[in-house]
Amino acid sequence: MLKNSKICFFDARFWKKAVYIVENHKKVKIMNRKRDFKLICFSLLMAGLGMLLTDCSKDDEPTNSPADEEIQNNGPLGFWNLNGFIELTPQSTPPYLLIVSWNDEKEKESLDQFVAENGDIVLELFDPGDLNWKYMTTTKIINSSDFYVSMSYKGPNLQDNEYIQVFPRIVLMLNEGNSIEAIQNKYANVMTLDHDSPTAYGRYVFNCNVKTSNEVLRLATEIHERNDVKWAEPELMLPIHLD
Repeated sequence: MLKNSKICFFDARFWKKAVYIVENHKKVKIMNRKRDFKLICFSLLMAGLGMLLTDCSKDDEPTNSPADEEIQNNGPLGFWNLNGFIELTPQSTPPYLLIVSWNDEKEKESLDQFVAENGDIVLELFDPGDLNWKYMTTTKIINSSDFYVSMSYKGPNLQDNEYIQVFPRIVLMLNEGNSIEAIQNKYANVMTLDHDSPTAYGRYVFNCNVKTSNEVLRLATEIHERNDVKWAEPELMLPIHLD
């Protein structure tokens, strides 16, 4: 009996100890689970924060404007004259001063519709008179297949906040002994000879059938480099001071 009691006593203690160990083991497992859950939540939170910061940093990265990309792909913008190549730099910060022009009533209607539908982009429109072009200030550079748009450019010898714009016209003079028909035939799809050409000074004026000032500058440069051409320049607006 005594031995059995001892055994029973021993068994009882062992049982209590076993129960204690099991209960504590459960508590430890529960605590470990809670700790693991907290670690998982913390990890997910940090991962989410990291993704958010990465996205924000991407938003802050400078992006090239269409004008910058055009220059990178095709070289510097500008034009040739008797003094050499005059490099022009497109305006890079808003508000942008643009010249918009049209060739016919259909293009004029397209411009009017664009202005009416884009009040968040068009800040101001200025009509200089009974002409086929207007000044426009905008929050972004615009391009259209329906009307012509000239950006503003910085050039040498211009004061701060002074810019020039490019009209869709090219003026050129031929080298002696050459005919204008060769240029008319080659560029028939992108420009037409003005009815007043040649002028009294032997200059030829072409109206360009393109939609951006960058195209006019590229075209004038290409024509200037021809062997039968003495010089070719885009028609420019006098410098405008932006406040």
